[in-house]
Amino acid sequence: MIRALVLFLTLLSYSFGLVSIRPAEVGEQKDSIEGKLYLALSNQRGVSDTDSYKGTFKLSYDSNTTYLIWGELAGAYAKANGVKNTQNLYLHLRYIHNITSKEFVYELFTQIQDNKFKEIKNRSLAGVGLRAKFLKNFIKDLDFFAGFGGFYEYIDYLDTKKDPVERNLRANLYLAVNFPFEKLNDKSKLTFTSYYQPRVDKVDDFISYSGFNLKVLIYKQLFYSLILRYEYDSKPAYKVNKNNFYQESAIIFEF
Repeated sequence: MIRALVLFLTLLSYSFGLVSIRPAEVGEQKDSIEGKLYLALSNQRGVSDTDSYKGTFKLSYDSNTTYLIWGELAGAYAKANGVKNTQNLYLHLRYIHNITSKEFVYELFTQIQDNKFKEIKNRSLAGVGLRAKFLKNFIKDLDFFAGFGGFYEYIDYLDTKKDPVERNLRANLYLAVNFPFEKLNDKSKLTFTSYYQPRVDKVDDFISYSGFNLKVLIYKQLFYSLILRYEYDSKPAYKVNKNNFYQESAIIFEF
């Protein structure tokens, strides 16, 4: 069922990745099928005329025993004083299956996206990886995840004369840590995630990003969410900045 309608309060900038950077685990959903809908819109008139819109829909199926499937569709559009400054689309599908237990899993994933302001007409990828949950009994209340895998990446740029089409094989390494706030309540969490994705044939061409995701229970089904994320692309498109930082603040109502 649809469980979350999110009204975003502020968005400093738009960037697409997963809605939540917290790793999903088999058996953690209360219902087999769950959905989340995130909507944001902002309009301003006066000193400056701005319009921005963002939406994300996520649907997941959890067998509660062996596997989990989830998909996410997102889009964003914004303009200021009649000039378009954001236009993104993003689709991500992921399959997670236990190998020995839910602490050791393999993942299959695919993703399609565009980002006109990064000069990307189409970026498609498909990959596989292993993920382990460790130190569960070593440090109380902390969950550590480490993942390793790889993916094939196809990038078609808006200007192929300046930026030729790319077909890359990249390694995919990530580390995630969950910090629950048991003394505050059992639903509030802080997650740190860091990814490193080098080309296997040219390691100086890499993408990395790190971020924090804070989710705090305010009252009953009302949550506050904050995402801070820094991204670095060592070989971006022509005249595109290598660095990108964004923040998202949200009030979340779950039902």
